[in-house]
Amino acid sequence: MRYCKFILILLLLSLPLCSYSVELKGAVDFVIQDKELEDERDDVTDEETQTIEFLINNESKVKLRKVPKTGVFEIYTILGVKKGTIDLKKITGEHNLNLKKGIYIFKAGKVAQKVIVK
Repeated sequence: MRYCKFILILLLLSLPLCSYSVELKGAVDFVIQDKELEDERDDVTDEETQTIEFLINNESKVKLRKVPKTGVFEIYTILGVKKGTIDLKKITGEHNLNLKKGIYIFKAGKVAQKVIVK
């Protein structure tokens, strides 16, 4: 079991994460955007993707672009522990998340983002 967690951590750390870390503090809107990742996702049409806003602890917003409309959205801690899964078909526009302090990885399809919750 320890080896499985270790392998999962290595896989998560090897994901193409955006080069931005977002610190969530106060009621500030954040737009997550990385030009390199957008270039990689150019083969996906706009009809197949969506933009989702996550409201973290009713304080801060995180916006993810070019997220697939089908599949699952997953939340992991930085240590690779899965904290939640949401069906992307059920998410439209804005979705509320309650998270404790920590560093999380949001993943949906090829889109992954590191988020710091203070």
